[in-house]
Amino acid sequence: MLEIGVATWPLRINIRWPMCFMADTLSHRSGSGSPVRLTARAQKAVSALVPLILFSAVACWATWPLAAHPRSTLPLGTEDVPVVPLFNVWVQWWNVHSIGSGIVDFWEAPIFAPNPHGFALSEIQCATAAVAALIWWFTGSIVAAYNGVLLIALATNGWCGWRLFRRLQLGKLTAILGGSMMVTLPYVHQQLGARQLVPLGLVLCTLYQLDVIRTRPSLFSGLLLGLYLSLQYYVCSYYALFLIILLPITAIPLLGYRIASRRSWNALLISLVPVLVIAFPIVLAQSQYLSSFGFKRDASDFWKGSALPSDYLLSTWKPLVPFPGIGAAGSPSAIAAFFPGTIKGALAVAGLVFGLSGHGRRRWVVAVTCMILVAGLMSVGPRIRWGQVSIQDIVAHLVPGMAHVRTLFRFGVFVQLGTVILATFGLHYVTVLDRTLRHRSGYKVAARSKIAASLILVAGTLGVCEILPPRQPLFTVPPLEPFPQWTIWLRDNTPPGTVLACVPFSKGVTVRGYVDDAMWMYWQAAHGRRIANGYSGYFPEPFLAVQREMKRFPAPESVDELRRIGVEWCVVQQGLGAPSRSHLARAGLTEIYYDEISRVSIFQIPKAKSTPGSL
Repeated sequence: MLEIGVATWPLRINIRWPMCFMADTLSHRSGSGSPVRLTARAQKAVSALVPLILFSAVACWATWPLAAHPRSTLPLGTEDVPVVPLFNVWVQWWNVHSIGSGIVDFWEAPIFAPNPHGFALSEIQCATAAVAALIWWFTGSIVAAYNGVLLIALATNGWCGWRLFRRLQLGKLTAILGGSMMVTLPYVHQQLGARQLVPLGLVLCTLYQLDVIRTRPSLFSGLLLGLYLSLQYYVCSYYALFLIILLPITAIPLLGYRIASRRSWNALLISLVPVLVIAFPIVLAQSQYLSSFGFKRDASDFWKGSALPSDYLLSTWKPLVPFPGIGAAGSPSAIAAFFPGTIKGALAVAGLVFGLSGHGRRRWVVAVTCMILVAGLMSVGPRIRWGQVSIQDIVAHLVPGMAHVRTLFRFGVFVQLGTVILATFGLHYVTVLDRTLRHRSGYKVAARSKIAASLILVAGTLGVCEILPPRQPLFTVPPLEPFPQWTIWLRDNTPPGTVLACVPFSKGVTVRGYVDDAMWMYWQAAHGRRIANGYSGYFPEPFLAVQREMKRFPAPESVDELRRIGVEWCVVQQGLGAPSRSHLARAGLTEIYYDEISRVSIFQIPKAKSTPGSL
């Protein structure tokens, strides 16, 4: 049974009753009328399920009203436009589509046509897409699958945090509050529009497995460590690369003298096997494809994508408990806000002080503190220089893939995650003080215990909800099914290899300029044809050349450019700044189909006129 209790009533929280209810529901009665109890293993499984249900409720509350409209809306987080959420819906579709077709053309995503290897320009997110495929099959909605994965990721963040805290023998209530703080981590909700940045469960599982190796090193524990790290690349490659840097910094103080033992070395070395088998082939292929495009980040890219030290004194939303010197995000030079919250910060300081003072878990306190410091330095790395060399330059030469990472400020999520771990330790030390008082005799000891219990409940609850958006901004997505008529026409009247140019074409410059392209990518889930448009973290140079020409569409030069890259059809959305149907007809394009409901026209690109000397 799962029972959460602190001190004495009235501040005692007991959730045995849902466990008993579930046990009675799952058990059957014998002929004598007495219930048959669940086995110990089944009770343990149900006990682990209750926190997951609780964290799911916290996730729905923190993102409300998303759970009320899961089939028709996408959360934006702090995004101004729905480009990134729509792009991630497309990534989810392409993964599921590739699995269905046998992963033969996995890298040949139908964007930026005719450029090859279009999917290598994106976060692949295969692991989350596998979960999405099940939800999509069950609900019949690609948007519901996207939102379902997001809510599951938030709940899993809390559950994996809870498992880590319970392994470290923290109290049940303390672990529940710590897990809930993982669910409402401010940076995650700031980046909620970029779903690949939401899941932190595998990061916490990796830390969990490090502790297993510390206490019981074995080949199996090493394999699990490597498996978690490998799967992290299939969820978010950014976090996987960052973990490669942060794990040694965390493992050395955590393992201590045990790192020199043969069993520990065996476990750590065997962890490389899953990495080499599962992650390395994908990393190698993606790196080769990126290199074939000639991508190379320069110093200015890293500088723009790094955080400022002052960003750690910025809060995305107004803190529930104000703190002097903390400003609101919105400065032109600020690209993220990393202030974790006044309560979490105070609890983290308490956890650090008590942990270093010898009250237990000193290794963990030192390890997490090292992770926070290194992650903070890496987030501002390009700004820390010795002559012409920065921290980023050094790391880029040592860690494969880091030379392509521009948004180094995302290291800040590990600062907040480490702060929550220390804050949960701070809550635990309130319990330690409470237990110390219980062994002392004196006046009003029971009252002091109640005060300590009140402190845990109030501080933990405030830590959970102190920095959250007042209401999650949502983007209403046009329904994919039933399929619009123009998508059905394309699917039924064009061969699979057909290349389309969708107008309005991307305007570029900023993310806002790719709203139309993201929507055209969304409609690909209905018609499945290749498009010359696209959006991703990288843009091929040939695509940028087409983008420049399309600013003059339907000028003859732009039509010639479309013809050169193999475009056969133009799909034009009327009323969005695109040329009118009559204008396109005068330019020589032939309208083949018009969807009156969607106001979408399909024009055929005329073939080049032959000249007398062309033969």
